[in-house]
Amino acid sequence: MRQHWNWLLSASLGLGAMAFIGCEKSDTTPRVSKDANPAADSKIINNKNDAASVAGSKLPGDQIGTGDLTKIYDVLGHTAEAALTKGGFDDLCERLSTPDRDRIGKFAQQKFDDLDGRVDQLNKDYNGKYNGKFNLDNSKVFENWAKVQKTKEDADKTYANVMIPAGHGLPELTVPVVKDHEAWKIDAPDDVSGQQLKQNVLTQVTAIDTMKDQWPSDQLEAQRAMVHHVLVAVMNKPAK
Repeated sequence: MRQHWNWLLSASLGLGAMAFIGCEKSDTTPRVSKDANPAADSKIINNKNDAASVAGSKLPGDQIGTGDLTKIYDVLGHTAEAALTKGGFDDLCERLSTPDRDRIGKFAQQKFDDLDGRVDQLNKDYNGKYNGKFNLDNSKVFENWAKVQKTKEDADKTYANVMIPAGHGLPELTVPVVKDHEAWKIDAPDDVSGQQLKQNVLTQVTAIDTMKDQWPSDQLEAQRAMVHHVLVAVMNKPAK
């Protein structure tokens, strides 16, 4: 599917950074189970200071504390890094919830020459622009950008939503995450297949690299834009 991009001036940074345009606005209403705990945490966490101030930092399991927030940042960041790593599609799928991994199954273990070729070129272009590999400092990328809110807890799992604000030419995006034992995973849509996910990632990676001449000078803003696009792919949102 053909994708048109533009970079928009990032007023928040005042650096003249340009941003990506790539997806239609779609429903980002947080996905909460019908049997969601009515006592779910209403606190929206923007950073680790917020997490440390809630009861969860002293009473594990009550609310999202600093330890869980760090793990949530990590699963999101590692997903983006896997998507932008040659041969990393299988690793990306490992960051998804158990039902998602079971559904995608062995498909993720294949070799995808078209995706690997595009990823390889993007990394060369990224290194040429920023003099280094695409390597995220997850706290810097997600703190004071992504918002996290607990939605539910049962005997085995804790659920939360990560809200990525509109920007980079992309709409606001809600990414459900689930904690099964100690590991946080992304809860991808139930209807996304392995083939569809792979194509989504290829579409977004292609779009990122196509506009390399308009990447911002600010590397952090560029990384946030790339993360935003990868998460759009994982959540199976349609490309324009």
